[in-house]
Amino acid sequence: MPVDVHRVDDIAATAASIYREAETALLRMLARRLATGLDASDWARKKLAETSALRQAAQAIVTALVSTGSRDLRATVAAAYRAGRADAIAELAQHMFPASGLAAPARITEHLVAARARSVQALADAIVRELEPVHSAILPQAMSLYRQAIAGATARHITGAASRRQAAQAAWARLSDKGVTGFTDVRGHRWRLHTYVEMATRTAALRAALTGQVDEFTAHGVRLVSVDDVAGECEMCRPWERKILALTGSAGTVTEVHARDGRPVTVEVAATLTDAMAAGLFHPNCRHTMREYRPGVSRLAAAKPDPEGDAARQRQRYLERGIRAWREREAAALTDAARRVAAAKVRAWDTALGEHTAAHDLQRIRYREQIGAGHVPTRGRVDDLAAELGVPDQATLDGGWAPPPRTPRRRK
Repeated sequence: MPVDVHRVDDIAATAASIYREAETALLRMLARRLATGLDASDWARKKLAETSALRQAAQAIVTALVSTGSRDLRATVAAAYRAGRADAIAELAQHMFPASGLAAPARITEHLVAARARSVQALADAIVRELEPVHSAILPQAMSLYRQAIAGATARHITGAASRRQAAQAAWARLSDKGVTGFTDVRGHRWRLHTYVEMATRTAALRAALTGQVDEFTAHGVRLVSVDDVAGECEMCRPWERKILALTGSAGTVTEVHARDGRPVTVEVAATLTDAMAAGLFHPNCRHTMREYRPGVSRLAAAKPDPEGDAARQRQRYLERGIRAWREREAAALTDAARRVAAAKVRAWDTALGEHTAAHDLQRIRYREQIGAGHVPTRGRVDDLAAELGVPDQATLDGGWAPPPRTPRRRK
């Protein structure tokens, strides 16, 4: 059987949740500090005087995150590798001993499958090293946002454009949209830390699971695999669906031994697994898997392109980003009015998402709707109290606010 991508998702989400919790804790702590004493005339002076205590509290969160996060990231990769080998063992047992009943015991004993230390360690180390500079930037960025919010609120209040409470809310909303733990990668994309960790962890977990699967296949002489066909596939993976790939040897028209009677059969091998992955297969957040291809026995149906499904999935991601954006505004609100506006927006976007998933038979992935789960686009606008106060257009999680329209149902 192919690698269970849902299990890989669960493994990655568990590790990423640690980062989401830390990001949410920092966001709420900063908001709580800023909201205290908002009506006092010396609010800005008192807030700046609290910087040292705030830094200590934030440092405690970051220290716990780095310690727990690094440990769990390594455990995640090892667990995914074991899962991949276990899936391969279960599949091989079904083919080699169809009447033996070994497939079920193979699943039960998956915890006994030892991870190949060297390959697993390399994958885990790569993630931890990649996050080291990001970890070191969390505290300085959080403190910088805190000081910028105070300065922005003070400047706006002095000009008479808004009350101190309104000015603080507007300044903080603008800054918190960027993310307390946000950072920019080498390609210029801005991320929330939790989202980047989830993407990197899921990618590494899938690679580890595939490595475990390939190790088990090659150990039993399996040379060919086929790529599954999934609904709503992306353009990058679409060319590889239902294609045969070589784990070892060459691609092209090859002669293989029939899996049952031993006679020669001709097989069209699209590419090696290495070349297919270099061309984009199993990219970050890829949902495809592969299974053993048995020459002369395995039958591959024609792939069914589903661009409409891909568009529906992208729309789902967009609506999830909208929910997250307004939930973050709600959590970071400094005033009751801002909190009420954000809560109403959450309900509107949530309704739109429910209608969309029902219309397209999509599964709601609840953790993607939670605070801290999004990639941050670099431009857009937002409709809230900050905009009503005349704050310039600003980046939002959804790449630009728009009222969530009702989604028409797809005709069967």
